[in-house]
Amino acid sequence: MAAEPHIVSMGDCVTSGSYCLHSRFDHAINFCDGRGIISFVTEKIGSGPNNIVFGTKAPIQWFRNTEVEIRAYSLHVGDVVIPTSGIPRFNSAVDVPNLAMPKDGLKIFEQFLMDRAPARSLCCIFGATKETAFKTRFELAVIEAFKEAMENLTSGQIRNCIQKVQGLGWGLTPSGDDFIAGLLLGAHAFSKKSVSEIAAAIDFSKLTKLSAMFLRSAEMGNFSEPWLNLVSAIFSEDSERINTATQRILEIGASSGADMAVGIVASAKMMK
Repeated sequence: MAAEPHIVSMGDCVTSGSYCLHSRFDHAINFCDGRGIISFVTEKIGSGPNNIVFGTKAPIQWFRNTEVEIRAYSLHVGDVVIPTSGIPRFNSAVDVPNLAMPKDGLKIFEQFLMDRAPARSLCCIFGATKETAFKTRFELAVIEAFKEAMENLTSGQIRNCIQKVQGLGWGLTPSGDDFIAGLLLGAHAFSKKSVSEIAAAIDFSKLTKLSAMFLRSAEMGNFSEPWLNLVSAIFSEDSERINTATQRILEIGASSGADMAVGIVASAKMMK
């Protein structure tokens, strides 16, 4: 191994078990045990409900094994045993202050999002000029489906909206699944009563393992650090804080962060 591993934090949804390699990226390696997925990530990705975060002295590339085991007080990677006792557990639950819906904070967030989101994101469903970034017939059909889904949502047809967009789009977690995760985060933050209705409309059997884990966590109200920071910033209604938090979530994937953020905006619009 290139460097001695050092764990910074573990997510509160990481459970014991034997896991096999699922997918590998520059800053994240995902392992699956048949029930769910855990992610070994760098500090650039940060804390999350299913993340085990490694410090800069332990490049993620040292994971060459295809199997890992998590026990109550240790992580086993090949012949290496890493004690986990005493390592901080990240609290992934949405902590919403007892305040009214932060209308000004949401307006500031939406404006930052529309101004700075990647051209190829779902922001165009709100009438942004970014729709011109989509060229092919397939891409234009996808965007049209999202516009129809948004109309369903604002008219109270949540099930029709979810059924139209789940699994739709592009990316490791398709744009539609990112959008639904945003709807769930918005529901947890601004109106808990919508969570069960959104979740009930999802057909988890048709999702990829990664999307299923992602949306199950969202259903339970468990989110990664950038999203919790964003919710906190929106409630603060502080423009600078919202700007910083929005910029951070726009760095997630090619458009995944922006597409989930669109779901948050859509959720707020649904609850007006």
